[in-house]
Amino acid sequence: MNGEIIKGVKGFDDVFDKNYSVKSRIASMLMGKFNNWGYVRVEAPLFESTELFLRKSGGELASRLYRLKDSSVGDVSVRPEFTSSVIRSLIGQGLDDRSPRRVLYSGPVYRRPLSDTADEKETMQVGVELLGSEGLLGDSEIISMVLAGLETFNISKAIFKLNNLEMLFNLLDSFSLSDRAKLFIMANLEALKNDSAKYGIDQLWMKAQKEGLVSRDDKTIELDSNERRNDSRSSIRKHLSEMENIWIGRRSSLEVEKRYIDKFDNDQDPKVFNEALSFMGEFAKLAGTGMEVIEGAKAILTAHGISTKFLENLKDIVAMLDSIPLSGEIGLEWDMGFAPGLSYYSGLVFQVAADGENRSPICVGGRYDGLTKALGGVDFPALGFAYSVDSLLSSLSSEQIQAIVAGDHTPNKTIVVQPRNHSDIGESIRWAEHLRAEDVKNVVILGGFIGKQNLAQEYAVSVGAEELIFVDGDDHESVLLKRDS
Repeated sequence: MNGEIIKGVKGFDDVFDKNYSVKSRIASMLMGKFNNWGYVRVEAPLFESTELFLRKSGGELASRLYRLKDSSVGDVSVRPEFTSSVIRSLIGQGLDDRSPRRVLYSGPVYRRPLSDTADEKETMQVGVELLGSEGLLGDSEIISMVLAGLETFNISKAIFKLNNLEMLFNLLDSFSLSDRAKLFIMANLEALKNDSAKYGIDQLWMKAQKEGLVSRDDKTIELDSNERRNDSRSSIRKHLSEMENIWIGRRSSLEVEKRYIDKFDNDQDPKVFNEALSFMGEFAKLAGTGMEVIEGAKAILTAHGISTKFLENLKDIVAMLDSIPLSGEIGLEWDMGFAPGLSYYSGLVFQVAADGENRSPICVGGRYDGLTKALGGVDFPALGFAYSVDSLLSSLSSEQIQAIVAGDHTPNKTIVVQPRNHSDIGESIRWAEHLRAEDVKNVVILGGFIGKQNLAQEYAVSVGAEELIFVDGDDHESVLLKRDS
C-alpha cells in the first residue's frame, strides 16, 4: 500500500547517537590496544564465496548463513565470521611459513539466529589472527591479549572457560574409530556432558544409528555386509535429498553417495564405538581448575587402561596459564565438554562471559591449525579470537559506560551559523569555514530555518550549541545560549 511505513528488518537494529558512539568507542579502544601488540589492520569483504565458510567451519555455521545466488557472482554468503575471510586474504597476498603474521580486524558479521525466539542477527566484532606461532608461545600471547582487553574496560569479574580439543582427539585415537566416528563424538560433547533424559549416551547411540554410523541392531552385532550397504545407501540418499541446498563441493550427489558408501564398508565396530562414547561421556563431565581436571582425567584414563601421557600438553597449558597474572575476580575454568560451534578449531579453545550473567560470550577464540592448508595455503599454525562489541557493551555497568564516554569526550564548542535570507547562504558557509579553521575544536553547524528565528534558536539548543550566529549580509549577530549542565 502506498504511503505505508516500511519497517526495518527484525534483528538488524538502527543505531543512533550515544549508542553508536559508545560502540564505536569500544571498538576503537580494542583496536588501539591490540595494535600496540604489533597487529596490523586488515579489511575483509562483506560477501565471500559460500564454499569458503563451509570448507572447514562445519554444519552449525552452514545453517546460519545468509546465502545469495546470483548468476554473475555465483553462490556467495554474507560473512558470518572473519577468520576464514582473513586467512583467504592472506593466502591471496602470498602467505608463506617463514615468519609470523599478526592481523587485526573490525566490523559487523551476520548469522541466522539459533532459534525463533532469538532476535540478534547482526553483531559487531573486533578480533585478531596470529599465524605462525606454535604451541604455548602463541597460546600465551592470545590469552594475554584477551585479558588485556578485559582490563581495558575494567572488567574484574568474568569466567574464562577453556578446553583442549587436540587432547580430546588424541584420546579418541586410543580407540579404533573412523574419522567420521571421531567427528561425531566431538560434535556432541555438549550432549555427552549433559547426559540428561533428552541427551546422553543412549540418545546419541540412536542418533548414530539413524545417521548410519553404526548398525541398527544390538550394539555388539554386525549386519551382513550387503544388507548393511543397502541400509546405508538408503539412509545417505535420504540425507542428501534433505540437503539439496547445502554445499557438497564439486562432486555430484551420486559421487558423494558412493564416497560415503565406500567408507561404510570399513566402518565402525559398534562395540568399540560404544566404548569410546562411554569413555568420552565420563571425560566430558570433567570441569574445574586446571589441577582438578588433571587429577580427574588421570583417574578416568587409569580406569580405562589409557596412558596418562596424553595429559602432558594439558599440564603445559595449565602451567602457562598459572604464570599469567589475573586481575580482580577473573576465574579460569576448564570444561572438557566445551567446544565452540566452528569445527575448524583444533587445539586450545576458550570463551569469556560476564560472571553470573546469562548472556552471549564477550569473547570466543582458539587454535585452528590446519585451516590455512584447507583453504589452499601453506600448512601454518594459527589461532585467534573475536570480541563481540554488542555482548561486551551489554555486560558493562552504567559507571563503566560513563567512563568510556568520558574518555572519548573532547571539549568542543558547538556553534550554529544561521543565514537570515537566501542571499546570505554563501556568506554563512564562508563564515562557518572561518570558525572551523580558527579552532579545530569548534563544531560548526549550518542552520536550516531561513526567516524563522525561533525555530533556528530551538534547533541550536537541541544540538547543544553554545552560540547561535545570524548572518545578514556582512553583519554577524551572535546569540549566546545557555546549556543544561
